[in-house]
Amino acid sequence: MAMLWVMMSALCLFALSKVEAQTQETDQDYTLEAASTENPDGTLTITANSPRPLWQALNMLYSKYGIEVDYEDPHYSNDQLYGPSGIGRRLRGGKFTATIPLNRSNSAAQKENMLSSLVKQYNDIAPLKFKVYFHKSEDRVDVIPDNSYQQPLLSTPVVINGENLSVEDVVNQTTRQVAIRSGNCLERAGIIDNSLAAQKASFKSAEALPAREVLAQVLDELEMKKIWLVTYDPQSSCFHLGVFNAQQLVDNRVRPVPQTHITK
Repeated sequence: MAMLWVMMSALCLFALSKVEAQTQETDQDYTLEAASTENPDGTLTITANSPRPLWQALNMLYSKYGIEVDYEDPHYSNDQLYGPSGIGRRLRGGKFTATIPLNRSNSAAQKENMLSSLVKQYNDIAPLKFKVYFHKSEDRVDVIPDNSYQQPLLSTPVVINGENLSVEDVVNQTTRQVAIRSGNCLERAGIIDNSLAAQKASFKSAEALPAREVLAQVLDELEMKKIWLVTYDPQSSCFHLGVFNAQQLVDNRVRPVPQTHITK
């Protein structure tokens, strides 16, 4: 779990709520991970302080409570960045504190309740909004941008062509088509996962589908659950897509998560 968190953090760096804009031109006050406190009234208080405070809070729910979420960065405006163009450009980020209901059942309903509360509190203050998006399977949930003036990157429609494609082929095709059709730089990132190349994809669609739906359908064919993370790198002005194994802590040991572990 710790190793996965480090890998995801490395890619990422490439009803009480508060967001404080970072006014200093440095990230020295950022924390490596979000802090959390379980309250006597059955709620959970989360305090995040990073370039991506919402993602840091979501990552805490993942690492500590096993709530797996696909996450997608928005298109950041200039006032949410600082530093000179190029290698010195960074996300400004800030501090975010929220208190949400805590439930350990990990049912789809309770998962939605916790995530919706967290995202709503973030949206109450933050300039860029997000929403919780449940796929048809209910086992996969995304947190995606929700701003009227911009389309989320993975909402871009794509068409997958070819025969005898592996899951890796479909993910790579999706990445390339999103970049071309949206006009944004999008590249694969993260560690090499041989299971994606070894698994043949049964997914086929003659019509265009949003990229996130293609990713969900093809990744859900795998035996073990995968989650994705799309982050924006202001230094290269490019988005990066990483696909990771979902893992959970069971009896103090990290275990892979099968696709059917969510209680309906």
